[in-house]
Amino acid sequence: MSGATPHGGDPNAPTSPIGNGAAPAGGAARRRGAPARRRAGPPRWQGYTPRGRPAARGATGITFRGQQPGEQAIFVARRHILFLLVGAWPAALPLIAIGLLLLAHTANARIAAGFFLLEVALGVIAAIFVLKWLAVDLVNWIFDIYILTDRRLMDAEGFINPRRKEAPLDRIQQVQVDRTNLFEYVFDYGDVVIVTAGTQGDLRFVGVPHPREKADQIREAERGYQAGARIASAPAEPRNPAVKRVLDEYAKPVVVPQQAGIPRRTFLGLLRRQSMVRFFDDEVIVAYIMRHWFILVSREALPAAITVVSVVAALVMALTLHVLIWPIALVGALGGIIFGALVYLNYVDDIFVLTSSRIIDIDRFLFVFFEGRKQAEYSKVQDVRVEVTSLLGRILGYGDITVETAGRLPNIEMSAIPNPFAVQDLIFSRINAVKERDAAAAANRQRQENRRVLAAQMNEVLIEVPDVRRLPVVDAGERIAAAGLRIVVDSERRMPGWLPGLVVDQMPRAATTAVADSEVRVVLSGRA
Repeated sequence: MSGATPHGGDPNAPTSPIGNGAAPAGGAARRRGAPARRRAGPPRWQGYTPRGRPAARGATGITFRGQQPGEQAIFVARRHILFLLVGAWPAALPLIAIGLLLLAHTANARIAAGFFLLEVALGVIAAIFVLKWLAVDLVNWIFDIYILTDRRLMDAEGFINPRRKEAPLDRIQQVQVDRTNLFEYVFDYGDVVIVTAGTQGDLRFVGVPHPREKADQIREAERGYQAGARIASAPAEPRNPAVKRVLDEYAKPVVVPQQAGIPRRTFLGLLRRQSMVRFFDDEVIVAYIMRHWFILVSREALPAAITVVSVVAALVMALTLHVLIWPIALVGALGGIIFGALVYLNYVDDIFVLTSSRIIDIDRFLFVFFEGRKQAEYSKVQDVRVEVTSLLGRILGYGDITVETAGRLPNIEMSAIPNPFAVQDLIFSRINAVKERDAAAAANRQRQENRRVLAAQMNEVLIEVPDVRRLPVVDAGERIAAAGLRIVVDSERRMPGWLPGLVVDQMPRAATTAVADSEVRVVLSGRA
């Protein structure tokens, strides 16, 4: 359960958005003649922006019960609308049956009476299912919501017995998208699984629309949260130019060379489709890794055999039986060719991508209908193992790579990879590069923090001496006191043409540095 403090009311009330002042859609139809009202923001229940444009942190203006002070909601989502339609089909069937009975109207009074009784029974059944849909399916759809804020993820459900499960963004280990069938692909919905480091288990956003966009928004929020937690205070600028030069040189950031990336490319499958992987601004692609060519050859053996056997069998039967059976050969050969094409497309569209930050395993099924994806950040990789399990693999130079990840994260299995030891070395080099980058970033943050502290202290200790020459002694004393110093009249000097009581000279000189509360000795113009 969340420790958030609600805005008011019952703390056990179900979590639900309370909107942002926008007029609700549907039920708030404008009265005739009433002036049009502009919507103040996104729809009350809709937490996502148009496709390809994830919401910026805190840009939605959505509020919800249990929201913490200063917390900004990024999206509030619920299951796809199709879940409501699927729950309504038991009520729709009796209504369809009633319509068919009305169409089958007859003049026979006895049959008509039977139809009437059957229509009444079907009407009662339909009413029961409609009430069940309103009381259960609709209520669950409304109150089962998934919330992403700039601090945490929440899975809230239930109206009578509300429950809420949440995880801070810094506990996220992995974000995956599960879409397992063509129906989910066509209507663009699926499950978003968030693997966390907590003991309460994973969070699963079930059946949400645009799941890839939701996963990208979660990863962006995670990165923003981690970066925001490390932001140091604004640097204090030293008032003394010499001190500023020294501190600027001290706080000069350590530059870590960035590996040059390779161009992003489409895959070799049908229509050369681009994978729907969203890369961050500072992320570059290091390598694309495909399985060994022998895997394609071995998988193409069966469809090739089907094609050849079909053609040879047709030829033999045609020569021995003198019967034209080319249609059979054509069907067999066409089936073998289609089978081989699907095997090829499945091979070329299964690929591993190494970036500067993570390993991505993309597995496409039938090149269009489904794309599975697993990924692991280099910072969460525990070990990388290579196994060459056969003599043929040793001869041809391929093997299996297992990337072990921390905690409950699923391992990434890379099977039949060419030059597996070179790939292992590349992964380890990227892991070390990430460690060096993180260490350099930590050192730079520490330097900036030290600079801020030293600058603040130097501003308290070292003071720039103001220029008080040609000022009356009273004004000079006020300016020196305002700077945190003390004025001391050292002597007088006759200055022809000067009024008496003006500062002729000072020590220390103007624009030099003095310790706080130290003396500034001045010489005044005397009487002629």
